[in-house]
Formats: sequence, structure tokens, C-alpha cells
Amino acid sequence: MSDQPTITWTLPKLKRFRRACRKADRSNAGVFTFDGHEFVVGYARYLIEYLETRLNPTHERTNEWNHN
Repeated sequence: MSDQPTITWTLPKLKRFRRACRKADRSNAGVFTFDGHEFVVGYARYLIEYLETRLNPTHERTNEWNHN
């Protein structure tokens, strides 16, 4: 059993995470905090891609970084 905190991902939470990541990316922040957890922007972008396929496998991914 791990003492590391975990995040239970849902589609609504992923949407909030994507917005937080985009905001950090636009302000050139290398790191941002989401729900008390710190994320590196580059890693978060890959995590978003992965979670989109796991949480909504029929969702056709687009370049989310160019949308509001």
C-alpha cells in the first residue's frame, strides 16, 4: 500500500485539469497546482492525452491547445 496521494480522474475533472494546464502554459509557467497536486506542464500535456483515451475512448482528439 502506498502513502502517495492519488487522483481519481473523471471527465469533468479532466476538463478542469486541461484548463488549468492551458492557463499555466499560456503564462509560461513550468509548473502548476491542481487540486493540491503539483504538475509540470509538459508532463501534464501527455497525461491529458492519455486520460482522454482512457476516460473517453471514442472521443476524437483534437489539438486542444488551440481552443479556449
